Amino acid sequence: MRNLTSISSVCDPLLHEVKCAWCDAVIVGARPKRLYCSIRCSRRAQGAKKRKNYFLLFERDFFRCVYCGKSSIEHGVSLALDHVIPRSKGGKDVAGNLTVSCHECNSHKCARILRPSVIRRLLWLIEQRNEQLGIGCDTPIEMQGGS
Repeated sequence: MRNLTSISSVCDPLLHEVKCAWCDAVIVGARPKRLYCSIRCSRRAQGAKKRKNYFLLFERDFFRCVYCGKSSIEHGVSLALDHVIPRSKGGKDVAGNLTVSCHECNSHKCARILRPSVIRRLLWLIEQRNEQLGIGCDTPIEMQGGS
């Protein structure tokens, strides 16, 4: 197939070849603007980017619970992402609304909204750390495990 597309681009100078950004398949067209050869490749690439962002939040919070300071390495606690403003109260799955917390703190908080002063301080801290790492506060994060 690649030989045929190469021949067609030689026969028709208006046709160009571009490689898919995910699977390296060749896209042939008159100056194709697509980055991906299919919707499937586009969705896979977007999912990989969101999963990378998921890990960045753990790095941002130094693999420690922001509420109690415990780490998975030193204290052996299980860490997960927690919504500062719960989804049930309108919170979104974005970097500016997610923080790392241990299972105990996350279970204790549940879907409750913290005191306004605590929320302001926590969101300020998240914003500062996001800025240092170049993460946009509205960057979508793919939640793993349906939490």
